[in-house]
Amino acid sequence: IIVYLTMPILCSIDAFRNYNIGNDTFEYMRIFETIKNSDNIFLMTDRYEIGYLLLNKIVSFVFSNSVSILFVTSIIIYIGFSIFIMKYSENPGFSIILFILMGYFAQSLNLIRFQIACVILLWAFDKILNKKIISFLLLVFIAFLFHKTAIIFLLALPLRYMKLNLKNLSIIGFVTIIIYFLFDLVFNFLVNLFNYYNNYSGTSYFD
Repeated sequence: IIVYLTMPILCSIDAFRNYNIGNDTFEYMRIFETIKNSDNIFLMTDRYEIGYLLLNKIVSFVFSNSVSILFVTSIIIYIGFSIFIMKYSENPGFSIILFILMGYFAQSLNLIRFQIACVILLWAFDKILNKKIISFLLLVFIAFLFHKTAIIFLLALPLRYMKLNLKNLSIIGFVTIIIYFLFDLVFNFLVNLFNYYNNYSGTSYFD
């Protein structure tokens, strides 16, 4: 009942927001217009993932108004999170509070591609939990087509079969400490390796 009462309200705020709410909202509407008026969905793959561009093209076959992409993506995001909460949460009300306070609601107003990837990965979590490895890998790949960072979720595969004993926890702790101290070095290497994110360099997003 809590999920059915609250999530549609949050979804409505998201779906019917003005274009000046959210840093990237206007940009997402611009992408929709560009893709709608083009026969080449690969036109913007240097900046945006092919999965998201394809979604825009499909939506443009049904709706012509650029606001429609906000509506459709909001529906996808909130249905995905709602199903996950109802299936796995022992306290749905607290989960929704966390959804808001941990920034997921705010992200749904800005990081649309990332949020769609998250929803797909929640589905992938369900698959790996039930040891459906092929389905898991396929869903991670689909999430990757919406946001490249989704590939990190492949780490869930070895972790699924790792026993939580003192030895393994010690290894994880040791690796975490190493990564912490080498973070700047590793991060800069990855940014240079995947120059896709170089345009964020020197901005508040990069920080």
